[in-house]
Amino acid sequence: GSASADSIGTTDVGGVVGQTVGGTIHNFSTTGKISSLGDNGAALGGIVGYANSSTLVAKCSSSATVSGNNYIGGLVGEAKTQTNIIYSYSTGNIYGDTKAGGLIGYLHQDARVVRSFSSSPVSALPGGGSGGDIMGGMVGLIEKRGAIIDSYSNGAVSGDDAVGGFAGTIGINGVLLNRVYTTSVATGNTNIDKFTPYNNSSAESGSAIIDAFYEDAGCGGGAAGCAGPVVGTALTQFYLQDLTTMESYNFGFVGSSGSAWKYPAGSTYAKIDVLDSCPGGITRVAEAATFAGGTGILADPYLIDTPERLAKMSENLSAYYKLTTNMAGAPCKFFTPIGAYAPQFVGELDGNSFGIKNFLFLRDSAADTIDRVGLFGGMVGVNAAIKDMTISDSIVMGKNDIGTFVGDGYIGNASVPGTYTNLKSHSNQAYGGNYVGSAFGLHTGTLDKIETKNPMVFGEYQVGGIIGQFQKAASTLSNSFSKGGLVLAQDKAGGLIGRNYYSVTVDKSYNVTKVMIWSGSSNAEGIIGSQILGAPVVTKSVFFDPNCVTAYSSGGCASTNGGIGLDDTDMKAAATYNATGENWDLATVWDHVGGTDYPFLR
Repeated sequence: GSASADSIGTTDVGGVVGQTVGGTIHNFSTTGKISSLGDNGAALGGIVGYANSSTLVAKCSSSATVSGNNYIGGLVGEAKTQTNIIYSYSTGNIYGDTKAGGLIGYLHQDARVVRSFSSSPVSALPGGGSGGDIMGGMVGLIEKRGAIIDSYSNGAVSGDDAVGGFAGTIGINGVLLNRVYTTSVATGNTNIDKFTPYNNSSAESGSAIIDAFYEDAGCGGGAAGCAGPVVGTALTQFYLQDLTTMESYNFGFVGSSGSAWKYPAGSTYAKIDVLDSCPGGITRVAEAATFAGGTGILADPYLIDTPERLAKMSENLSAYYKLTTNMAGAPCKFFTPIGAYAPQFVGELDGNSFGIKNFLFLRDSAADTIDRVGLFGGMVGVNAAIKDMTISDSIVMGKNDIGTFVGDGYIGNASVPGTYTNLKSHSNQAYGGNYVGSAFGLHTGTLDKIETKNPMVFGEYQVGGIIGQFQKAASTLSNSFSKGGLVLAQDKAGGLIGRNYYSVTVDKSYNVTKVMIWSGSSNAEGIIGSQILGAPVVTKSVFFDPNCVTAYSSGGCASTNGGIGLDDTDMKAAATYNATGENWDLATVWDHVGGTDYPFLR
């Protein structure tokens, strides 16, 4: 929808809604003026003034002029507590006295911005008390585990003190910035920087600033000139406009892994693909009228060859299904999970060695309180199974129980868990609160030959490279690994499993994914971040990189909950896996090029 109106208020003022707690807003655009009544207007945004508690803002834009005192943003004034903002942008003029940003005024407490941009000019509120402090081309203040991924800013930003091309200030308790850039010109009087003048989240408090860039000519100076760089890497205009250079910094372009970015015809800088390709917004993948064949029984499964036929699985949650080809998600579509807490999916999906890529998994309403998000939202039962399938270059986001394959495979202590084998999660991004994993969120059952490569897994508690939380004593994870990428959490983070509940078994598996924690009192380990009720049964054939944990954990990855720490040479050595008693099957399950790489599944 669209709105063109003047919105005036004191606090929490937005072009669509002033305040939302756990709401969903998508495909809205606004024009007009958003302004404060009096001198103390706080939390004003072109779409939302104040977004809290897992609010979802998807494919929204604003060209409205937004003006106020504190927490002023072109899209959202203040975003916190696992709010997710994706495929959105702002272009209107922004005026603030303090903490004003082109897209977001204040981003904190596990709120995230993904694949979005701001072209909004940001400047001081006329007649404001401070003359414009903590002003950023993308965000005014980001702190307390706020995150911005695959995003950019290019609007000019000016103020008095703490003025940055991307962020006015990076505050306390850690942030995540990954594959971002700014060409915004920053001007002011003191503490001006091409990216940000302040980074108060040192390495000890858990910041992950990865592939963050600013244009070398991006600062207009002022009385103090350009400082820094405090954060970010300088690139000249030539290199920022060069596809090969940006790909070398892990920016995924259309036709390559990730597909977040594109260089439109006639454009000089990289753009967000969906925002450039979907002027009509993003819509749910519709269910097809028929399958490609089959009757849905074990001997004759329904055949699936399109995303629409995949979505049709929601109509029969107990049947048997098989993929017949690889599928890519349409750039203007999102996929609603199959199954929920009730009813759950209790059937079988045979990937048939095919996969899906470039999917966006979301719930677009308050149903299931935006929990249980993945290809399958809820899945249990004696016949429940997924096998021989890959999900790659996809995004899954919600509140709790988040995983690309299954959000919730536990369903309140289900008596009969499912079976999962030969599954691959490659270059996927998972964003949630509790129970977040690259492949599985809250899970139980038999898992064999599960691999995750280059995951980006970001949650609050119980966050893992493969599984967020693993439940029930009979559950097993074997012949599995996580490699590359990053796992981030406030507490209970593990390279394979965020937290074990009861004495589950882990066997013949390894981790070389980095684990980052935000708090000095947190639990983070190379294999299992935390254990509760019982002890994990972790065989000696489970290995991890002892340097896998960053942030507060100065000692690297611990092994309190099992596993053996090995250096990179030993992790790659054939002798490690051929040693007596290790029992790794290097003939039929694993393959290995000794000395040059880690073991991989056949």
